[in-house]
Amino acid sequence: VFLFADAAKLRRFCAAPKPFLEEAPRINAPGMHLGYVLAGPLRYRCKELAMRMQQVYGFDLVDLSEVIAQAMELEPSDLEAPIPEEDEAGADGEVAAPPPPPVEEPESPDLPRLTTAERQDLFEGRPLKAETLVRLVADSLKVGRNIELIREQREAIEAAKKRIADAEADGQEKPEDIVVDDDGKPVIELSEPLRQPERGFVVINFPQTAKELQLLQDQARLQIERVLVLKLLGDEPPDPVEFFAKQGYDDQVPLALTLEAQLASLEGLQAVEGVQVEEVPIEATEDEQFVHIQKLVDPFYPVVIDPSAAGDIPDPDEWDEEAAMEAAKDEDGNIAEKPVRPVVPWGVCGPYCPVTLKTDEWIFPGNKEFQHTFGNKVYTMADEKCS
Repeated sequence: VFLFADAAKLRRFCAAPKPFLEEAPRINAPGMHLGYVLAGPLRYRCKELAMRMQQVYGFDLVDLSEVIAQAMELEPSDLEAPIPEEDEAGADGEVAAPPPPPVEEPESPDLPRLTTAERQDLFEGRPLKAETLVRLVADSLKVGRNIELIREQREAIEAAKKRIADAEADGQEKPEDIVVDDDGKPVIELSEPLRQPERGFVVINFPQTAKELQLLQDQARLQIERVLVLKLLGDEPPDPVEFFAKQGYDDQVPLALTLEAQLASLEGLQAVEGVQVEEVPIEATEDEQFVHIQKLVDPFYPVVIDPSAAGDIPDPDEWDEEAAMEAAKDEDGNIAEKPVRPVVPWGVCGPYCPVTLKTDEWIFPGNKEFQHTFGNKVYTMADEKCS
């Protein structure tokens, strides 16, 4: 079954379906640049899970802690180029040849940098401003130019508003070169198209506040598909302090105060309009967390068919030939087609548990109570945990 966005796309598919079926759909197809944020208290497993997303989907990773450390190794972005000294005449009146320029390691102009003032803030123990962090993320994804374009547009709009207000104060019509919308607000186009990331991306542990998330979208125009927040879930989740103390974090930070502040900030992300925040169980294993993330972000991630939609799985052992023959008779007692014993459409593992085969390298018979349909094939599991 295929679902289409509208009738026009349905007609395109019906006219020539092959081009749309040559490869399976995926969220990292060329031209797509979906953005995700992976955050959690104390950065717990954020880097590891983000790296797994990179391995599977080829996403770019932005780890601000690494970006800042790298920027501190580079020259400040506002450092003025040195003024060359004038050549001095030698003793014989001839101008001495200038010394050869020093050999310097080439630095990419695309690398995120800090200003002198921002570097000084870090040296003196002050945190970087949210606007600086947003700029570093944008520069890491090569869309830093967007911030300048949007700022120029806003300044042009404000200037146009002032000209309109001045004209009205003088009793004149608005300037003819200013275009306004239906509400009378100036319409100023961007001086050039906005940049887009080269591919999908994951920003690790940023933003952590609603303000930072809003700035990331407003100033850099980075669209975040989902914010994935690691959180203690369940009907009776463990106490956060106790959980992280068992993980060895109590020796690194003042645990209770840090967790209280970070958890409150992460909860605030829910308030940003138009952003979908999803929770990932922090107490699960890393493998379970990654599968949970894939189900959240990837609509094409393969999952077992819901039993209500998959149909009944036949059971040859319960087949009653006499009852089947009786049910096959028509009103005259004739049987048009003799019923046959049903056959289970087994998957590649047959009647054996694929989970046990994969994890323990052991062929173990499955249990009828734990059967699932996947890709129109039946797979049977050894027990409820494997199921």
